[in-house]
Amino acid sequence: MLPSCKRSRYTGIPFLSNLLTSSIYGDITKVETTGASDVTARQDKLSEIGVAASHKMMETDLGRLNKYKTTINKVAGANKIDPAIIGAIMSRESHGGNVLENGWGDHGNGFGLMQ
Repeated sequence: MLPSCKRSRYTGIPFLSNLLTSSIYGDITKVETTGASDVTARQDKLSEIGVAASHKMMETDLGRLNKYKTTINKVAGANKIDPAIIGAIMSRESHGGNVLENGWGDHGNGFGLMQ
């Protein structure tokens, strides 16, 4: 854990968290989190780190993720995983598609919303 980060419980993604709070893999709400590292926060030009930075990044990406709400929930249900996991991966890997160019991200080294 980073020295300046406080541990925090996962607070959920509004449209995703009420569909499924537990999966065959466990309950995401029981995961202890430290939030974004200093390196990750700086990539997004944030002054905050830790949980505060993670919340800020998710607020920024939530509007874009909402476009995929139906698909996220459908895939999550079919695979018995919490939809918040899919949303979190999409947020982290491509900011909900915001950093993709013709589907490509990571300087051409990854493809798609979840890279």
